[in-house]
Amino acid sequence: MKKSTLFLNFLKTMVITLLAIKSLDFCNIFDYIKVPEEYVFEGGLAVNYAFINLIIDVIINTVSSNFITVSCIFSDKAGVFNVTNTPSIVCKNDVCTVYYKLECKGNSQILKKFKLCLDVPQWLDAQVNYNEIAESDSKKIIWNLNNFANQKNNEFVYEGRLSFIVSDFEDKLTYKLTLNKSVGFITGLFVRFEHNSFIIQNKE
Repeated sequence: MKKSTLFLNFLKTMVITLLAIKSLDFCNIFDYIKVPEEYVFEGGLAVNYAFINLIIDVIINTVSSNFITVSCIFSDKAGVFNVTNTPSIVCKNDVCTVYYKLECKGNSQILKKFKLCLDVPQWLDAQVNYNEIAESDSKKIIWNLNNFANQKNNEFVYEGRLSFIVSDFEDKLTYKLTLNKSVGFITGLFVRFEHNSFIIQNKE
């Protein structure tokens, strides 16, 4: 278990315990049920703790179910993806290919208003295959995730590729391409977005 998870569980237990103790000042079921005096405080604390814990779990699960994680990872090799890497790709014969893996997990309804955009520099032209989920006007690549908003299992993974063609430039040029997300402010609060970048050079 991760340290952060252990800390959050510890913090949750502390908060619930304090709330349960404080709640005994105005609500203790054993003030109305006959039990030995020495068990009134302990019994009331156990009941209030369980009740507060149930409420907090319901709130956490309700909020968590409305989140979605969107991940888009680029690579210079098909099937090999690592979000911590920034692949550097050199165009050969003025052409290069970039592979990507798009993955979404969570409440897919949020995807109705979610787009990913990749701006392309002037010295490159972008192309996408006809069967790709991305669209391109040569200077911008857009992933419109609206088509995946009604996934029944709220999870999908897609691997694709992009092609870039170098314009006629004699000088050596390098450009780092980074994704941008297009989503409303409120909707964005429920999106965990992770991605890497990649670097393209027109020549070695």
